[in-house]
Amino acid sequence: MPTDAFQYQRAADLADAQKAIQQQPHNTNVLLTQPRVPAPYPTATGLQLDLRNLNLDYIRSKSGLIEIGASTTLQALADAPLLKRSQDGIVAVAALHCTHYGMRNLACAGGAAIAVDGPPDLQLAWLVLDAQIHWDNGDVSPIGTHPPTGASFPLRIFYSDMANSAALHAVRRTPRDEAIVAVAAALQTHDNKIAHVRIAIGGVANTPARCNTAEIELAGKPLTTASIACAAAAAAATPGSRSDYRGSSAYRHAMASVLTQRALESLTPR
Repeated sequence: MPTDAFQYQRAADLADAQKAIQQQPHNTNVLLTQPRVPAPYPTATGLQLDLRNLNLDYIRSKSGLIEIGASTTLQALADAPLLKRSQDGIVAVAALHCTHYGMRNLACAGGAAIAVDGPPDLQLAWLVLDAQIHWDNGDVSPIGTHPPTGASFPLRIFYSDMANSAALHAVRRTPRDEAIVAVAAALQTHDNKIAHVRIAIGGVANTPARCNTAEIELAGKPLTTASIACAAAAAAATPGSRSDYRGSSAYRHAMASVLTQRALESLTPR
């Protein structure tokens, strides 16, 4: 028989969830499923804390922001009309390609936002939209950073509903496989010049990250073949040396350049 038992608790509200964590701060697993199942699958021990009574399953537009509750499934993101028509549907597309159908109905936005490994699609989409995480202790942090001191779990992800032109491109072994390398881009133009630009790359370094050097190559310039080529060259030099059976470090850097060019060429300036 298993020697390590686990407890299950469905928190009644936010205060109840925080109290449960305070009582077992080092032995509580908050049930926010991530897009990739760990291998080998970990044995459940300690307290398994269920947040479904906290009403964190929503997608809404509020005061110029799009807000996504931490418990919202990835399938709900992929299906949401609001997300399909906002920012060229980049968040809905990212959720669709993040994992397979079965996991999309289990994994949630909060789990995808804080995942340290796994499919990069959603984190990339949120990075180029300057999305932030609202934590249970009231703190706010950007996507991809460590949780603030005293924070235990995310409540929602939110970002501006500004009229960005956005795109996500990836290279995969098969159409439904996890991306080997992926690039997201978002921009706005004013007087035919780029007024706002974000580029994020996943699969080169260990975690998805903004490519500031590529953004600098575009800022304040027209979106032309020459400026796109400069940004793609900067993407090829992005820091990172990730290498495994799916692709060498050299291949990943080369594809970061190719995908950056594809993403930018697919954008319609706004």
